[in-house]
Amino acid sequence: MGFVFILNGLHALNLVGTKEAGAWNFIISLLMFLWVGRLISTNLLGNATLWFAAQVLLFAFTYCGLGVNYTFNLDARGLGWYCLWVSIITPYVAYQNLQAGDWRFCIIWVIWGVLWFIFWLVLGLGKIGIMRVVKYAMVPVGFFTAWVPAVLMMLGRW
Repeated sequence: MGFVFILNGLHALNLVGTKEAGAWNFIISLLMFLWVGRLISTNLLGNATLWFAAQVLLFAFTYCGLGVNYTFNLDARGLGWYCLWVSIITPYVAYQNLQAGDWRFCIIWVIWGVLWFIFWLVLGLGKIGIMRVVKYAMVPVGFFTAWVPAVLMMLGRW
């Protein structure tokens, strides 16, 4: 997930082509859908399986939507409105992480929620000017909120 987050930031900076970004978004979203299917079918995380799967699906549908829009050169307004819906959900997800004692993921979900809200403004409402500033934040946000936590978790240091 961290890679495609960063890749989408590189696309916003015109450092990665649209079709290539679309392909990567499709690949990552497909892997996420398959992973969620495996989680649910095996109940890998016990009672937390469905809650975790739902959180992963917020990203999977976002990346799938980006893949579709990049590949078929769509206007992305529908994806923008999906982003609004996700941005409304993220404060609750952040709160649940805080209640579970993970203040780091609480902060990360707040940051992601702000980005999804900005993407609603840009894609859903056409406020393109906002992207002049936000595109420079996307790569560092992807690095510090997705890639670094994933590495720390894999190393058992989260």
